[in-house]
Amino acid sequence: MIRIAILEDNPVDMELLKSLLPSAVKPEYSVREFFSAGEFLNTVRQGTAAFDIVFMDIELGDDSGIRTAGQVSSLCTGIQIIFISQYLKYVSPVYETRHTYFIHKSELKQYLAPAVEKAVNEIKHLRERILDISWNREDFHIFEKDIVYLERTLRTTNIYTRGGCFHTSEKLTSLLSRLGESFVLCQRSFIVNLNFVSAFHSSHLLLSTGKDIPVSRSHLAEVRERLDKFLALPE
Repeated sequence: MIRIAILEDNPVDMELLKSLLPSAVKPEYSVREFFSAGEFLNTVRQGTAAFDIVFMDIELGDDSGIRTAGQVSSLCTGIQIIFISQYLKYVSPVYETRHTYFIHKSELKQYLAPAVEKAVNEIKHLRERILDISWNREDFHIFEKDIVYLERTLRTTNIYTRGGCFHTSEKLTSLLSRLGESFVLCQRSFIVNLNFVSAFHSSHLLLSTGKDIPVSRSHLAEVRERLDKFLALPE
């Protein structure tokens, strides 16, 4: 089941998009409508609904779809954002945040199916990426998308996820070699999932969970470069 949200303040455009979904979405799906950024963000923050794909208009009255996308990305890791706009002037600004596709409203019928296909493929990829670890002779299987950061203390690596903390004796360098491209070594004791970074300061990363992660001088340039590339590339 693919869970879809549509954030569109124009009722006519909302109905048009909904009417095109059956022919564009191959898997079984559910859809929920939102007419304001505030309503959508409140739903995500409260955890009353979870979404895999959001179709997001860019101009939402006084709100910005691009700004809203940045907020929801930190709240709902792995969500696939498909921007829809009637203005081509937003083709470049959308790269301020991670997204899957940009569709001009006049070309919705032409590009909706390939946009959805790309999003669904990424969802499948994320669901399949699992980190296998062991601790005290017990095996654990962790979805990479749920890992916030890893911390090495003495001879133990603590893996902090959205659902709790796991432990392993495996070193950070070994774990990093098995993790996806969204993970970066910040200093010798920390690995961070860039999906959860909400701000980058001169000597630390602020995560969406409120956690501060230090960045050593020797890793500063690499972290900055990786974060810039990560934000620039569509999901």
